[in-house]
Amino acid sequence: MRSGKVYPNASGIHSVKSSLPVLAFAGSHFSIVKVPRFRISALSWRDAALTLVPFVLLLILVLWVTLHFVNPAPPTTIVMTSGADGSMFQVHAGRYAKILARQGDGPLETARLSITALDVPRAPMPGTPAPRSKNLVASDVADLRAIDSSEPPDPRLHQTRIADSIAQGRPQLIVFATPRYCVSRVCGPVLDVVRSLIPAYDSRVAFVHQEIWQGNPGQKFAPTVQEWNLRTEPWIFLVDGQGVIRARFEGLTTRREIEAALRRMLGLE
Repeated sequence: MRSGKVYPNASGIHSVKSSLPVLAFAGSHFSIVKVPRFRISALSWRDAALTLVPFVLLLILVLWVTLHFVNPAPPTTIVMTSGADGSMFQVHAGRYAKILARQGDGPLETARLSITALDVPRAPMPGTPAPRSKNLVASDVADLRAIDSSEPPDPRLHQTRIADSIAQGRPQLIVFATPRYCVSRVCGPVLDVVRSLIPAYDSRVAFVHQEIWQGNPGQKFAPTVQEWNLRTEPWIFLVDGQGVIRARFEGLTTRREIEAALRRMLGLE
């Protein structure tokens, strides 16, 4: 039989002291020894509250700090800064706005998208004089890679200074692009489009390629880029024999678009 007594203590936890029979061996003899055992039979509400309340309060504090300062939830406002009205960047920003406004798995009840367009375009506009830039050409450098990040560089695009071509009355196609360091990732394809036009128009037009950066990429714009006041890439400008800009293209552009404007400038249409 098991016997025991209840012993209250100061903390309010009641323990029961009971005796259990245990066999003890000593050589070839054995005897029964009673070992006392304690078990918890009750826990007061006061002690439970004193133990749990601090942890609950700490958990609430951590959640409040997380929601108010860490803010792990997705943003409810998206601000997208694009280029000037009518530019490719502004057009793409408008497309993204429509995509983000679509209803997915749940309604976007509080999502807002604002697009900031510049009031005055920075890049030279058609109908205005082209800057008389003295860009570096192939004869100015020992290695063409210093002024062309294409792989490999194309010497056909580095034979003419913009200012000299204007002085000679020769139309130009000027492409501002940096294939190796292009942020928009479309400089290489645009430059390929320009190269595809050279065989058909090089006798009528000077083709000029200008890199965006001077020295290390991302640190300083090339002087010609600064003169043309460009902050994005790639750009293509068509300049007539009088040195007036007749067309410009920003971002990804097709051969059909460029060639149509080129033929109009040359009076072939």
